Amino acid sequence: MLIDPNTSLPYVNQATITTYAEANVLNYSAAGAQGNFPTEAAVSIPGLPGTTGGDTNAAIDAVSYLYLTPGLYTLGVNSSDGFQLSAATTPDVFSLVESSFNGVRAAADTTVTFNIALAGYYPFRICYFVGGVEAVNPTTDNPSLEFFSQDALGNKVLINDVATLGHVAAYRPAQTLPYIRSVSPAPSSAGVPHGASVDAILVDAAFACRQTPSNYN
Repeated sequence: MLIDPNTSLPYVNQATITTYAEANVLNYSAAGAQGNFPTEAAVSIPGLPGTTGGDTNAAIDAVSYLYLTPGLYTLGVNSSDGFQLSAATTPDVFSLVESSFNGVRAAADTTVTFNIALAGYYPFRICYFVGGVEAVNPTTDNPSLEFFSQDALGNKVLINDVATLGHVAAYRPAQTLPYIRSVSPAPSSAGVPHGASVDAILVDAAFACRQTPSNYN
């Protein structure tokens, strides 16, 4: 959910859809044939162009569980423009950020490497955005997004690419975990009076994990 700083209310959603269940891979672009896996069609970003015909000042929230066995993993996001990859399926303000690019760029990689000690289903969330035409955030206006894994030899495979041996499988949660939507004062705030109250907005929901392979929400 994107909040308008001028009104403190959510921006009007001008995408042509509100939710989308991806049964295959995250490999989207407006122009087509972008990034490391130039096989996607043009105009393949769900909901874009929007109701006004544009594809700037847009965002996607993609959540999934990855089944990981013990070992070293490198996950990557190829994006134009920015993104944040967190170890969560919710927009919890305290969720662990694994990698991010907070700016505008032509399609490029950002990766993170970590070790898994126990086999299991691990949550990941990509919050992806496309900048605008404003001088403060001038996008190249060629949006694209890929989510992939990379082995020790540098070979890249799209997450949930079931046609490729060694792919990392993705699963969709049946419902949302409880999470902290916002906290006031915000984390890392400075100059907060000693006696100030701390207010938090909590969102509660039951949770289950679908065992059918694939799907991003």
